[in-house]
Amino acid sequence: MDISISNPINISMDLLEIDKHLPSIKFDIKINVKKFGYSLVVNTQIWIECSVFDLFIEAMRKGEIARLMDINRLFELTIDVAQNRLQWFCAKENLDACITLAKGEEMLTNESRDIIYSTFNDYPRWW
Repeated sequence: MDISISNPINISMDLLEIDKHLPSIKFDIKINVKKFGYSLVVNTQIWIECSVFDLFIEAMRKGEIARLMDINRLFELTIDVAQNRLQWFCAKENLDACITLAKGEEMLTNESRDIIYSTFNDYPRWW
C-alpha cells in the first residue's frame, strides 16, 4: 500500500502506473467507511497530475484548504484545516452516461490531520 489513511475513515491509494509525458500517477483508490449500522466501500482507479499532488501537500502545510483531484474531476479529497474536516467525492460514469456518486465528510482531529499530511508528504516522488 503506497498511501494509507486509517482515521477518520480508511482510504488507500496504491500506485498502478506513471506517465512521464504528462507527469501524472495512476492510483487504485479504496475508500472504506464503517458507521453504526452502515458501511460503504468505493474502489476506483484515477490519474492525478503530479503538480496537483504537490499543491495538495503545500496547501496542507500552509494550513489552507487542500484539494486532491483527479484529471477527470471524478474524484476529490479535500482537507479543510481551519474547519478540521475531511471531505471526499467519487463519481463513476458508465457507457450509457449514467453516473454513480459517493461522497462523505468527516471530522478531523489535529493528530489525524498531521498524520494525513505526513503520509502524503513522505510519499516518494520521482518528478
